[in-house]
Amino acid sequence: MLIKILVVDDSASDRFIIKNMLSEYCILTANDGVEAMRILKEHDGINILILDLNMPNMNGFQVLEALKKDERFKRLRTIILTNYDELENEIKGLKLGAVDYIRKPIHMASLKARIDVHVALLQARYALEQQLDEKTLTLI
Repeated sequence: MLIKILVVDDSASDRFIIKNMLSEYCILTANDGVEAMRILKEHDGINILILDLNMPNMNGFQVLEALKKDERFKRLRTIILTNYDELENEIKGLKLGAVDYIRKPIHMASLKARIDVHVALLQARYALEQQLDEKTLTLI
């Protein structure tokens, strides 16, 4: 199963660091929410969205709200990037549908471990869906 991850952050250095740390996966990047939404609509099969909350043009909260309204993205696992002093933003992001958060400054081992957990969950869900499809075909 090919894992596609979209990293959205207005910091070019953070995008570069994350992309290099997760080089075993297919990584796409965007510098703001507007570009992120365009990429999500143009590229099928993006599994994980790593989303900074504080960006120009369209911030992370606006992206989360747009994703929540669009049925195409109901399976997208969104992980928000938040600063240590932004507990309220972290909670708001989780309430809007994010499944996890990564604190800035980014600790690479923590980032890698969290992404690997979410990838394992995605692979388990995919395997279960495959088994269900096979059983459904057997019954038909």
